[in-house]
Amino acid sequence: MDYPHDLPKENYATHIGIFLEWYLRNSFASDELKEDSKQEIDRVITGSMTGAEFLLEYFNGKLCDDNLSKTGQDFAADYYSAKAEFANKVGSYLGDNDVIRQKEKRQGVTYPKDYLFEYSPENYLLGGTADRQTV
Repeated sequence: MDYPHDLPKENYATHIGIFLEWYLRNSFASDELKEDSKQEIDRVITGSMTGAEFLLEYFNGKLCDDNLSKTGQDFAADYYSAKAEFANKVGSYLGDNDVIRQKEKRQGVTYPKDYLFEYSPENYLLGGTADRQTV
């Protein structure tokens, strides 16, 4: 893995953490996850924990289908597939990621890898295809 040793480990979870945060804020977590992690989910929703922190602390850095509701699983499949009708009509992970990269470039920063950009409330809002849509 080419992850730079001088970066915080949270950075490699930023992109999926933003996605997870959106999921939790929009109640797309599985019933089991809601039951088992209610307090932690509330912390993400209130902003005292980021989606990346939740991902690293409770999922060992990996988001799995069983953490998502059926609707959430269907959305994730479409959102992460550039070939899906949803992605072509509405937006996708690659498109949202591009928005964040363009913002950083305007600020004079270029990141060669997704994990190099940092979590911020602004980046969360920039990566907002999902918030602009009705699932």
